[in-house]
Amino acid sequence: MTPMRSIDPTVNTVALVAAETRRQDDLRSAEVRRLDDLRTHQVNCDKENQVLLKDLSVANDKRVDAIFLSESRRIDALFAKITADVTIASEKTATSAATLAASVATNAETLRSQVAITSASTTAAITQLGEALGKRISVVEQNQYSAGGASIQHGQEVQTSRWIIGLIVMLIIAAAGFVGHLIR
Repeated sequence: MTPMRSIDPTVNTVALVAAETRRQDDLRSAEVRRLDDLRTHQVNCDKENQVLLKDLSVANDKRVDAIFLSESRRIDALFAKITADVTIASEKTATSAATLAASVATNAETLRSQVAITSASTTAAITQLGEALGKRISVVEQNQYSAGGASIQHGQEVQTSRWIIGLIVMLIIAAAGFVGHLIR
């Protein structure tokens, strides 16, 4: 057997420690580069995000403006339709009012003429009735004068006068009621 050669562990340890140190330094450098790359990438993403948010805001403003314009046009069209409907209703109302006014005027004139005719015929009837009653009363009075004394005659005159007055009042009330009924 051959004797083993003895190796100085210090040289080997120094070499291993140096290699490990280089490895640690390389890892730190790689980590710093990676963090710098991530920061750069984050800054670029933030800038791109701001641009996209601005574009989104502009697009949203355009969408809101388009909706507002469309709603405004819809409301304007609805208002125009309502205005046209009100105009048509006003014209129909005016036509109906004119027709009603003409009808009322015609009916009023017809009623006036009917009341005048009724009044004339009632007046003539009352006059005829008054004349007929006057003739009858004259006959009754003549019979009373020829038949009896002054006190009987006076009592019957009072009674006849009351009867005539009651009859005339009754005829006037009946004529007024009849004329009032025709006016309605």
